[in-house]
Amino acid sequence: MVSGSLSSGAIILSNWRNVPLVRSSESFTSLLWYDRLDEYLTIPIPDWVHINLQNPLYFSFSDPDWDILFGAFLWNLWLFRKRKIFDLDNEESDTVFGCSRRLKVATCRSLDIRIQQQSVGGGVRPRRNDWSPPPVGCLKINVDGTRRVVDGVASCGGVIRDSNGIWVDGFSKFIGRCSVLEAEFWAVFEGLCCAKSFNVSKVVVESDNRDVIDV
Repeated sequence: MVSGSLSSGAIILSNWRNVPLVRSSESFTSLLWYDRLDEYLTIPIPDWVHINLQNPLYFSFSDPDWDILFGAFLWNLWLFRKRKIFDLDNEESDTVFGCSRRLKVATCRSLDIRIQQQSVGGGVRPRRNDWSPPPVGCLKINVDGTRRVVDGVASCGGVIRDSNGIWVDGFSKFIGRCSVLEAEFWAVFEGLCCAKSFNVSKVVVESDNRDVIDV
């Protein structure tokens, strides 16, 4: 159990360790040191994430690229959950763990190619990072709206981060039938409502929809 106040995103993350897939023999527990399994399932979330990403062999005994697999697993869990909420008719063709393994293999292959290019003097294009933090004392809200073509049903969601890039809160909302633009505006509205509870004087809203930006 994690003490202190948690955002909605952190609460979701804290429950991920207890879903059947995470605990099943098919996935993580079969790769973990048995005498550290209880610690893996009970330590505070920030420590859990930090150790798995920074010290790959602390919990895992069989995969030297555990940090990459762990990151891929969290990413795919989020994607699967998003599709389950926003696309009720979606049927997954693979498990979260299967997708994570493939992503890990592809990532490791890309890293190997990068190392080879560097070793022979070939220049590697710097990785682009489109996200920039807001000014100190401000929050940035990244929003997105989505709409199913088949029936026009829409949903929206977003994340709120501070000037250090730290997750502050997250939100999602089922809207019903509307246009993509309306879904984007709903996302902005919900994001501003969430940010209001943090008593900040300024917020930055970021969207990939040009029409929303131009308003």
